[in-house]
Amino acid sequence: MKIYAAQINPRVGDLAGNKELILSAYKDGVKQGADIVMFPELALSGYSPEDLLLSDKFIQDVYTCVNEIACKTDDTAILLGTPYPNELASKEDVPMSGQIYNGAVFCYDGEVKKVISKTDLPNFGVFDEKRYFKPCEKREIIEFKGIKIGVPICRDVWLADICKELADLGAEILLSPNASPYHTGKHFERFTIIAKRTKETGCPLLYLNLVGGQDGVVFDGKSFAMNVDDDYPVYQMQAYSEDFNLFELVQKNGTYTFTNKNEVDKFSIQKDVYNAIEVGLNDYVYKNGFSNVIIGLSGGIDSAIVATIAVDVLGKENVLCVIMPSVYTARQSINDAWELVDNLGCDCTEMPITQAMEVFSSMYQGSFEENPSDLANENIQARIRGTMLMTISNSIPNSLLLTTGNKSEIAVGYCTLYGDMCGGFNPIKDVYKTDVYKLCQWRNSICEGDIIPSQIITKAPSAELKPNQTDQDSLPDYEILDSILKLAIEERKTATEIIDNGFDDNIVQYIMKLLRNSEYKRRQSAIGVKTTPLAFERDWRLPLTNEYSG
Repeated sequence: MKIYAAQINPRVGDLAGNKELILSAYKDGVKQGADIVMFPELALSGYSPEDLLLSDKFIQDVYTCVNEIACKTDDTAILLGTPYPNELASKEDVPMSGQIYNGAVFCYDGEVKKVISKTDLPNFGVFDEKRYFKPCEKREIIEFKGIKIGVPICRDVWLADICKELADLGAEILLSPNASPYHTGKHFERFTIIAKRTKETGCPLLYLNLVGGQDGVVFDGKSFAMNVDDDYPVYQMQAYSEDFNLFELVQKNGTYTFTNKNEVDKFSIQKDVYNAIEVGLNDYVYKNGFSNVIIGLSGGIDSAIVATIAVDVLGKENVLCVIMPSVYTARQSINDAWELVDNLGCDCTEMPITQAMEVFSSMYQGSFEENPSDLANENIQARIRGTMLMTISNSIPNSLLLTTGNKSEIAVGYCTLYGDMCGGFNPIKDVYKTDVYKLCQWRNSICEGDIIPSQIITKAPSAELKPNQTDQDSLPDYEILDSILKLAIEERKTATEIIDNGFDDNIVQYIMKLLRNSEYKRRQSAIGVKTTPLAFERDWRLPLTNEYSG
């Protein structure tokens, strides 16, 4: 049997565009002699449609598209991930919302022959499937051209009992459509799970994943085929890009085996994270109709890596940097920013904010008896910059302002509402400060000379909002801070548990208080690319009014 795997990048809600993408891949599969052309989970609607699934009209339109696709099939089948209404929803006066399966429709000879639905509906992290879908009511397999096929959809393949039941029903191969979101090292977790399933069931498995960015979630592709008793895929498709491959199964001694083989490049964490951010940024920009981005460039490391990523993925002609020095900005920082711009080749303008600071100061002194506090003066600078950047963004058609805060400072509130938090998208929102340094070092390592000036990486980090300021005036060293934050966030450890890990009591209590008290800022921050197992806006939901300290 030959299976043409289409690792595609659909756009959520673009049913007409996704249908054409699907039919184009189907035609290619037919030309290559495929028996089945397979697509990822919810490929027709895109993942996740969220509350579009509560619209009867949307589900009706999906249903129409499915039938239009089915009508185009011949004796080559399509296995297509899509929302699908159950039988009740086809009756008059019965709403389709609440009667939908997360399904895989199997079509050939011009019609839908079978609908397989997902059993285990995840309801954690980025997933909210129990809000929308009905679980599978009866396990079934597909018989096609003499082969019995089990179709565990995404989360179903992580559960041994579901795959075992498919094997007990006679499945000889498993085809698994997925929309599996990226976080660092996620594909190794997939390999481990699928190796267990192939050994337990005696069935080879084709794991087909979605690719592309949807809001802050990235689907990394990396689809693969695993043979029985293997611990590692025999063939892995490309990461972070659409890819199409014909997989061939042959039978030997009663067991089917994939004959495809390839070598995968050596894995680099920094390259993987960098590529994920590129895809997340690119797809958010272009899928939402933007054509260029604007970045406030400080001469610091965070804005440097964001500008570099933006130029890499969008092109230098689509990136505008703005340098906005104040009286506290070091001359070296301005020079560093301009050196970076020269290296990147993008447009840049310099707009000092000293005059605006003086105007704000005079306005305040005329209205209140006391001068503003040091903190208020610092925040005024950030808000002047935010206002100018938003004004520039409003003035340039189809432009998107990127914000540049890293996960460490967002965690502890080391950022200003309506100031440096201004922007529509944050590429490094889920990247800790220490990992930002690693990304910069990796990016410099893959080119001749330094794209990011070395002094940006080596100098002490500073917001430069007052004389001789450094981040460590307010925060512990970032190595310590990030170690505490990773325990508190990624592992959900309490202060007591973190202290028991050997960290200073006073530092831990201080950081945990900042983390808890900064939730209101995070709720108002721009979305960003998810790169860790636990990202703030998707996986972390704490009450704003919260007295529990742990």
